[in-house]
Parts: sequence; structure tokens; C-alpha cells
Amino acid sequence: SDNNGAASPFAQARALGNNRRGGPGLYNGGIGLLTSNSVFDSRPFSFNGQSAPKPDYNDVQFVANFGGPIRIPKLMRRGPNFFGNYQRTRDHNATSQAAFMPTALERGGDFSQSRNALGLPVRLIDPATGQPFAGNVIPADRISPQAAALLGFFPQPNSIGEGFNYQAPILVTTRVDTGTTRLQHQFRNGREQFNGVLSYTRNTTETANLFTFVDTSQNTNLNLDVNHSHRINQFLFLRSRYQFNRVTNDVTPQFSDVVNVSGLAGIQGNDQSPANWGPPALQFTTIAGMSTGQYATNTNLTNGAGSEIFWFRGRHSLTMGGGVRRQAFDVFSQQNPPGSSGFNGAASGSDLADFMLGLPQTGSIAVGNPDKALRQNVIEAYVNDDYRVSPVL
Repeated sequence: SDNNGAASPFAQARALGNNRRGGPGLYNGGIGLLTSNSVFDSRPFSFNGQSAPKPDYNDVQFVANFGGPIRIPKLMRRGPNFFGNYQRTRDHNATSQAAFMPTALERGGDFSQSRNALGLPVRLIDPATGQPFAGNVIPADRISPQAAALLGFFPQPNSIGEGFNYQAPILVTTRVDTGTTRLQHQFRNGREQFNGVLSYTRNTTETANLFTFVDTSQNTNLNLDVNHSHRINQFLFLRSRYQFNRVTNDVTPQFSDVVNVSGLAGIQGNDQSPANWGPPALQFTTIAGMSTGQYATNTNLTNGAGSEIFWFRGRHSLTMGGGVRRQAFDVFSQQNPPGSSGFNGAASGSDLADFMLGLPQTGSIAVGNPDKALRQNVIEAYVNDDYRVSPVL
């Protein structure tokens, strides 16, 4: 901007660049906004040529910052320099998935129209007698009440296609909030310098699945870093530091503290504490498996301080220091609290029929208390001697 204010058709106004009247301003700030809407996105891919549903959402990215010296009349004429920044991002990622869901007839036990993975008609065998079920229909009194309750969470078919009868958009929503505050001050005597940085980040992700279960995971990071430097003489410095850091990772499933799915379905033996409410995981060979997230809350905490002396003379420098910090690790989660069951049709000839009869082929569940609360004290000391014989040695 050397030509600011010059007598030229290409000259810029004097308010631009560094040619402002009275010099540059003490305080500077900025603001920005970026937004987009799903109306401009292409429609999701259709697996069968039918019109695929399109989710509606709006993405936003906002940023603002401000900085300058802190001055309070009659109290603080030369305060520290301050800088603050905040940014928020809201982003969506939409994909389309297809699967096979139980039909209306199958939900009532009627498999007369059902076919297996090879496209052949299903032939149901009664595990109790070894004989075929009459009309390929499971009697109502033979359907497991637990299976009947869980079938209500399977979506109804909404499309016709080869190998699937259900298609839905899967939406992942991400929200990120980031804030940073920085203070920096040099005292008048020139021997003391101080700077501190406080930052906070929160990342929240909401993930949906084919069953419209929405699980939420949230990661936070709070960090405080304070540094002080004292110049004893032109060759000797004393530097001190304090740091605080807290990191959390939390996962909240859809049904956590909301609905006890297992208890209402009459399922016993699994963990039914409010944090772990939800359905058990179900695996099948011909239809979509049902699952939800697993509750977890983990926290890592570090609190420490240290000091060091730095001396240099010519090509020789020496650093000596040490510190102490307290660390805490808390892990509260269960690996498989609701349990899981697998069905492959070995009992009746159909994996879905085995499920409705209450005959899983595999099962697993976690037992015991896996929660951990670990504490650690760390003491450190170090010496670093650096001597440069020549520029290359």
C-alpha cells in the first residue's frame, strides 16, 4: 500500500493499509460467516431407481476475533496485550444406505412369501419336533415376547429392490466450538515477561443409523498454559511454567437414561443401569443387524508446574530444570453391557425365524465392573548442555 493517497487513478483510500491517519489502531478485530444449505446438494443415490429421501440441513461456520492492550484509566495504563478468538462450525454429512427389514407378514410369523439369501423359498422347521411348520407360519404362542418387543424397533420396508427393501439417508451432524484467549505482558524494567494462553475446544458428533437411533459423542479439551520469564542478567534467565489440561470423551447412546428397552422387553441378565439402557445388539445373516452405541465417560486430567535456569555464553548454553505434575485417568464404561446375540438359521432354517423363536446361535455379554480411577505423580529433573565447536559441529 505504498501508493495510498497518491495522485493516481489506482490509488487506494488513506484508510486502507498502513497509511491510516494517526497510525495503526490499538485494537483489531474481525468477523466471518460461511453458510450453505442442503437444497443445493444433489439428491442421494437411489439403489432401485425410486426417489431417495433427501435430508434437510444447514451448515454454518462462524469466526470472530478481537485483540489489543488492556487499559483501565487511573488503574492500569499499560496493561497486558489481549487476544481472543472464537470459532463455531456446524457441518453435516449425508449418505444413503439400504438393507433388508422384516416384512409385515414376517412380523406376524408368516414366512410363506419369504426367501433366503439364495433367493429360494424359506422352509421353516419346528426345532421342537423336527417337522415343518404348517404353511410356513410360526404359531403366535410360539413367538418370543422379547423378540416381538424388539421387532417394533425395526423400520417398516419402504422400497422394492434386489436384496433389500429399505433405504434411508444417514445423517452425521458435527458441531465444533473453539475459543482461545491469550495475554502477553512485558514489564517496564524489561526483565520480566509474562504470557498465558487459555483454550477450549468442544467437538460434538451426532450419528444416526438405519434404525434412526442417534448416538452422541462429545470430546472436550481445556488447556491453560502460563509462562513467566525473568532475566537475571544478559546471560542468565529464569523461566517458570504452569500447565493445566483436562480432556474428556463422552458417549451417550439414544436410550441412555431415557428408555429401558431391555427391561420393557422382558430381557434379563444384562446390565440395565440407566446409563446402559437400550436394546441388545442383534446380528443376522439376511436382515439388518440392530445395535446402538455404548455409554462411556472418560477423563484425563494433568496439573503441573516447573522451572528452569537458562545460561548461555557465546557458543555454549546450559539448561537445568525440573517439575512436578499430577495426572488422573478416569474410565467409566462397560464393553458390552446390553449383550449381543447372533442368529444364522441353524435351528429353523431362517435367521429371522430363529430370532422370533428365541433361539440365538451365539451370544456374549460383559460382567463385572470395568471402571477405573488411576492416579499418578510425576517428578522430573533434567540438564541440557549444548556446546557448538563450529557452525557444523
